[in-house]
Amino acid sequence: MEGFLLYILKSAGISTLFLLCYVLFLKKETFFNANRVFLIAGLVLSFLIPFISIEENVWIEPIALSLNSANGMAETIPNESSTSVWLTMLSVVYVLGTTFLLIRLAVNFLSLKRIVTKGDCQREDGINFVETQNNTTPFSFFNYLIYNPETLTQSDFATIVTHEQVHIRGFHSLDILLMHTVILIQWFNPFIWLYKDNLEHNLEFIADQGALKSGSDRVGYQNLMLKTTVGATHPYFSNSFYNSIIKKRIVMLNKKKSQKSNVWKFGIVLPFLVVFVLSFQTTTVAQVKATDYGSVDKPVSIRNSSQEKPLVVIDGIIKKDVDIDNLAITPGDIKSINVLKDETATEKYGSKGKNGVVEITTKKYRGLKTKFDTPEDEPATTQVDNKNNEVAVRISSDNPPLIVIDGVEHPNTDMSNLGMAPEEIERIDVLKDDPAEKKYGTKGKNGVIEITTKKKN
Repeated sequence: MEGFLLYILKSAGISTLFLLCYVLFLKKETFFNANRVFLIAGLVLSFLIPFISIEENVWIEPIALSLNSANGMAETIPNESSTSVWLTMLSVVYVLGTTFLLIRLAVNFLSLKRIVTKGDCQREDGINFVETQNNTTPFSFFNYLIYNPETLTQSDFATIVTHEQVHIRGFHSLDILLMHTVILIQWFNPFIWLYKDNLEHNLEFIADQGALKSGSDRVGYQNLMLKTTVGATHPYFSNSFYNSIIKKRIVMLNKKKSQKSNVWKFGIVLPFLVVFVLSFQTTTVAQVKATDYGSVDKPVSIRNSSQEKPLVVIDGIIKKDVDIDNLAITPGDIKSINVLKDETATEKYGSKGKNGVVEITTKKYRGLKTKFDTPEDEPATTQVDNKNNEVAVRISSDNPPLIVIDGVEHPNTDMSNLGMAPEEIERIDVLKDDPAEKKYGTKGKNGVIEITTKKKN
């Protein structure tokens, strides 16, 4: 839940950034359709940009790593119990708020459905005209136009239809639904409610402009807007001809058309987005240069006296049983060391990385690795891992098996020290029990590993 809360906070930041740019630079312009694209882009990008992650690698000289120093990992990790309580409380409040808004939205949809079901519906030119006896103002939702014929004259109705057709043909209901979806996620953000008002106002400006272009009389159109039906209602997610911004709509109807040279204002948001991404979406990863540490036999130690043990990851594999205090690695085998802390560690490894992560990348191992921990009731297996450049031979035996390479017995050979590269091996056969003793006598009582190498040209 912590990751999701951080996501919606970043999402709220993006939508607020778009709103501020719109209010300061675009709100008074008559680029209504372009403003619509700008506002919708802000909503969509508020979902997408928080997923962007830029990783910046910073190479540093090798140092003795102490994970509990003055600026170390142990001191930067907050108290887990208190943090968990606060996260739980915030999560509960957030879910309650979202649930309330979701229920309210569902109730309004049901109310709309009842109006359409009980009303007299007639389809004409792709629009469903629904006559209702409810005390409601004319409004549209997708291709449904709902109105009360008793409150309108014939001429008024024709003008309103022209206005609502612009909403319907322009799919303005999709904008409204997207807006309410974002509100369900960002309801705690006060600016998102202002975003909603500005988006709805701009849609009305588009419809008014479209109605006048269709031939409606300017003066008569404005007089009709002033005939607000007192006490009438409509679903809050619909487009209504009568609403509380009549004055603003009349002002925009008579506003001088904006100059095309002002289109540069739409790009003003771009540098702010770049700054946001670089500030909040960039992760700095410190990488230790692999240099000559001196003697290859001198181990590299990573010290940590904290009670909270960091996660150790070697070559991409989480080592659950490795103690960081006693970790000794030959420097000659190390390619790089990364130390991840705080948010960087938890984003990559989840809760396992809450105490920090030490990532160690070794140079490619060229030998033959073996394991003898297979249960007795499982058959012996062999596995060649070309990706990691190693071979794993697993056999159930507490005693070392007989090693046979190209038909030659090597009774004193240590399986972990053969010095053989995987690409040199043609095949590996593992014999156990009777087949092993039948072929090699008592020498094969602990099992036999037959290794056939590739023939050299």
